[in-house]
Amino acid sequence: MRCFDLLMNISLFGKDHFVSKAFVDCFPQVVHMETDNVEMFFKNNFVENKSCQRIVRVKWEDDDVQKFYIPRPDSLINEQIIEEYTCPDPDGIYQDLEREDPRDFLAEKKRQRINHLLNVPDIASFQLMSETMNLENKTDQVEEKTATVRMLDFDWVFENNNIKHFVTLLAQVENQSLFGAPQIEAFVEMLWPRYYPEIRDKVFFPFLRHFFIAVVYFTFFLGGAETSNPLLWIMSIFLEVSLWIDIVCFALLEIMQMGAGGVGVYFSDFWNWIDICSFSLNSAVLTMHFLETDAHIMRVCSSTAVAIMWIKLFYWCRLYTATAAFIRMIREIIIDCRAFGIMLFLCVCLFGNTLLILDQSRRIEEIDLINEEAIGVPFIDSIIRSYLVGLGEFGMDNYSASNAGLVWSYFILSTFIIQLVFMNLLIAIMGDTFDRVQEVKEQSSLQEKLQMVDDFIWVCDLQDDFKDNKYVFVVEQKAISGEGKSGWGGKVGKMKSEF
Repeated sequence: MRCFDLLMNISLFGKDHFVSKAFVDCFPQVVHMETDNVEMFFKNNFVENKSCQRIVRVKWEDDDVQKFYIPRPDSLINEQIIEEYTCPDPDGIYQDLEREDPRDFLAEKKRQRINHLLNVPDIASFQLMSETMNLENKTDQVEEKTATVRMLDFDWVFENNNIKHFVTLLAQVENQSLFGAPQIEAFVEMLWPRYYPEIRDKVFFPFLRHFFIAVVYFTFFLGGAETSNPLLWIMSIFLEVSLWIDIVCFALLEIMQMGAGGVGVYFSDFWNWIDICSFSLNSAVLTMHFLETDAHIMRVCSSTAVAIMWIKLFYWCRLYTATAAFIRMIREIIIDCRAFGIMLFLCVCLFGNTLLILDQSRRIEEIDLINEEAIGVPFIDSIIRSYLVGLGEFGMDNYSASNAGLVWSYFILSTFIIQLVFMNLLIAIMGDTFDRVQEVKEQSSLQEKLQMVDDFIWVCDLQDDFKDNKYVFVVEQKAISGEGKSGWGGKVGKMKSEF
């Protein structure tokens, strides 16, 4: 109750109440309460001070970007600070001039003075002046936009190690409506530009290289096919050495991730088990190849290793917004279909078991069996056969050999229940899940981003990046009345806009 009382006070008295250490300590319990006061707390942290209200129009270079998030150590902001983000210096001319060493500046002035006395044209100064004039002309051509500026008081997150704990907490929270709060959106969108290039360059691109090398080596070079040609043999050695290097590097990355988040948290993540299985199987296959183990066993292991790497590739699809939506959709559909899968399995077992009993009498009478052999185990063969009937794979040649009426009755019931009822029910469940996920698409995207940041939180030093920051300014283009998105937003979006 103590943390609930703290939350109530902050929600009700917002700007006049400071976040205390007691609240920060109780914050995980507060977030998991999933009450309206939690969302009220995150909505009451925006303020518009006088410096925000004075800004009306700013130069805006990229029309595709609607918002900018600017961390600041103080509560003062002006157009020049904002335009460093909304209209950056592409050639770095102004930045270079600002960071110039005073001693270099004096030396440059001395050189210009000597050239002037000797009547020598200063080519370097002329080029710098020309580049500066071109940049100023380019900047003058950038259109000014009407913008609103709000200040987010986020000082408690930037203190000590709170920012890492906050990222982990939000990544694991089940209340997805929290990601609809403007404060959470500003926090995630502020972190993502720092983490995205680091994750992409340091982890994703190396994984793609490792994935390509492993697939090529296990598919075309495993099993001695490379010895027929010297060039292929050299390529095989190169690929094998590259795989060993990648396995060691990724094992070290897993150790770093385990150290950053803790052993318990690490092993509670499904994708971390996929990583462990992947580099363990890859190293096992390479070891078996070096020891010249049985080719059949080696290919079975390599097939499993490649399948796991393909599954891991789905994880990396979350890095990009377009593919992350599909991954989220697939995951939610699988979760929603758990009860459906249990009922489908029971129906398949129902018809498979009945046909298996009829097949047992046919074996005694030496009559052709109803269920064709699949893997050689009669019970499993009957389950597979019943499942294929539900999918429309009919093998009806032996149905009338014995007990024709009963066999055809089971067949008709099986096709009606499994093929018609259950498959149409599956389509309805998937459609309902699709509409539900589409409705919270933006919140889901933010949570996917934050989960990626939490998985690789060690790639950036958050404490160093935000050590001097206290506030976050949100600069947003002001929407013109009647102007909106013209694209199709789905059935749910269309219904909302109509209402």
